[in-house]
Amino acid sequence: MYQAQNLQNYLKESLEMAGERGSY
Repeated sequence: MYQAQNLQNYLKESLEMAGERGSY
């Protein structure tokens, strides 16, 4: 299930980047 894991990583990165920028 590479796609599922990739999607999870993508979401995690997006949340981290959003948190850094302060834009939810």
